[in-house]
Amino acid sequence: MYGYTLILASLFCFAMPIGLHREEVAKKTWPSASGLIVEAPKFIRTTRAYLETPTVGRTARDDTYYRDVKVWALTTEYRYQVAGQNYIGTQATSTNHVDKISDYPDGPSQQMVEWSSQLSKGASVTIHYDPLTPYESYAIYTENSIQNVLVIGCVLMILGIILVAAPRFSR
Repeated sequence: MYGYTLILASLFCFAMPIGLHREEVAKKTWPSASGLIVEAPKFIRTTRAYLETPTVGRTARDDTYYRDVKVWALTTEYRYQVAGQNYIGTQATSTNHVDKISDYPDGPSQQMVEWSSQLSKGASVTIHYDPLTPYESYAIYTENSIQNVLVIGCVLMILGIILVAAPRFSR
């Protein structure tokens, strides 16, 4: 019974990255507009829950992990225009990338520092926006890290197969 449960859990671990990948591909193909950085980028200490505060059409995650885990986040403010309508955006990266403070106690990762250097105040940047909801936007495309989920899926699949097959080999 445990073996089948582990196999089902592994299938979930394989299916979840597919959804993330679809979202990533969609964001990668969002149209773009010229934008202007109006607030210099800065790093803030916050939580994932704060970063995912609802905007129009979304709900916040009520997850202890998101509420309690402190992270470094990159914030900025940019302005852009779509079809004659002015918008203000704050999402620096497409994945809303954060660094856990427990992993980086002295400040954000070098990767986040490099991204912030691309967003200096007064700089013209390309802003990518959701064609269905243009107020959803980002300045820098970043890849989601789905490797950990895939590794966990593989481990669960192997353990599940071993548990299912073990009684057959012991006969």
